[in-house]
Amino acid sequence: MLSKALKNEAKGIYNQLTGIKDILISPQKFSLVTIHRNNIHYKFPLQVGQLITAQTAIEERNGNYFFQDFDRNHHQMARLFESFVRRFYMREQKRFKVSRENIEWRINESESTGNLALIPKMQTDISLISPERKIIIDTKFYLSAYNSRYDSPKLHSSHLYQLYSYLCNLEEQSLSRNGGANKIYEGILLYPKNGIALDESYKIGSHRIKIYTINLEGPWQDIHDRLISLLD
Repeated sequence: MLSKALKNEAKGIYNQLTGIKDILISPQKFSLVTIHRNNIHYKFPLQVGQLITAQTAIEERNGNYFFQDFDRNHHQMARLFESFVRRFYMREQKRFKVSRENIEWRINESESTGNLALIPKMQTDISLISPERKIIIDTKFYLSAYNSRYDSPKLHSSHLYQLYSYLCNLEEQSLSRNGGANKIYEGILLYPKNGIALDESYKIGSHRIKIYTINLEGPWQDIHDRLISLLD
């Protein structure tokens, strides 16, 4: 629910838009707008409007519109968390090139009879690449970084397996292409802090793997400094 002050402010802004025709908003309308350098200042409000439209639904009983709480949709929040971290590193640091990266499965096709189309794509959330290092960040939007099935706290084994598999396959892929390129491969599992603060580092095989939490409810400068410090 909007506060009374915010409702009044929104109403005041709306009253200033006299002479502007109302249109029926749909997700397709936003694709008709072309953003360029002369109207770039409209990009953010359009993105906000697109988010509001995507989260608006109709009540079957009375046909009224209502806004679905964004933070209750786990999959959307997970995508938002991943996108935020990736775009943060694109904007706030210059040491690493930032991208998503496809990883090749080391499949011996001559000895494989299975349908290769059934093999899922292996893609990193965030790859940070410099001449000397490659850091793979896997963002996990979970209520807890611990697996609750155990009597004592344990990390999610599937998360560790996945990240370790990424690192091993990427290293092997690089070696086969570059003939033994000398690069350090590191991995980070990053969770939002939810009552548990983690700052753990392990050497597994030849790879350094770190598990961190970040307090997304803290001041921006604390969030900024925390994310930058992960690259040290």
